[in-house]
Amino acid sequence: SDHYRKNIIELLCRFSKLSLNIKKSELNDPMNMTKDVGGPLHASGLTEVQIRESNEIQYVLPFIQQSYNRNLTW
Repeated sequence: SDHYRKNIIELLCRFSKLSLNIKKSELNDPMNMTKDVGGPLHASGLTEVQIRESNEIQYVLPFIQQSYNRNLTW
């Protein structure tokens, strides 16, 4: 089944970026840290967030959960 073949995140450690397979409009992001980087080839949406300081990691973790819930839950 393709259900388990979806990517929910892509972590680019070298650049401290986290790419999420979810539309920006579907994320709960009150601090507006995310950026829509999807285009016509990304029908499911692609959102990116940069982590500049270690204290931002706790804020970003819910994005991973939201992407997981959107892409992998039944």
